[in-house]
Amino acid sequence: MSRHLPPSTYPSKVGAWFLALLCLSLATAVAGLIMTGVQEGLLRAAQGGFILLGVAGFPVWILRGTNYTLDGDRLIARSGPFRWTIGLADITGVEKPHGLFRRGGSSPALSLDRLEISYGAGKRLTISPENQEQFLADLRARQQTLRISNAGTFP
Repeated sequence: MSRHLPPSTYPSKVGAWFLALLCLSLATAVAGLIMTGVQEGLLRAAQGGFILLGVAGFPVWILRGTNYTLDGDRLIARSGPFRWTIGLADITGVEKPHGLFRRGGSSPALSLDRLEISYGAGKRLTISPENQEQFLADLRARQQTLRISNAGTFP
């Protein structure tokens, strides 16, 4: 069933908190560069600027490179240099998590409007597709035995 559907990629929803944190961090770093230029000279500020470009590139890579692809019989979640691959047959459930914090380690979710994918032996991955309803409909079409919690929340 899933092998006949073309791959579908869903970009991550980006929460205002993530953008605010990114902008605040960059503004603070630029203010530091200006102060360095005033106190230490233009050469030190230029050196700091090159370092800032490298450091600022990482969160921008995360921001621009976080997406979720349903391809054949697997879900591929990407976030910058990080990648998670989950077999659709290994997915045991999907639920909308409650609360601010996720149980366990980090996940590729850039929004607090998230879905928690349970798979394997007690593993979880939290994602935040921009169009959750379409993502879930596509996932259901590929894995028809999927259990989705909070049935009133999803189509």
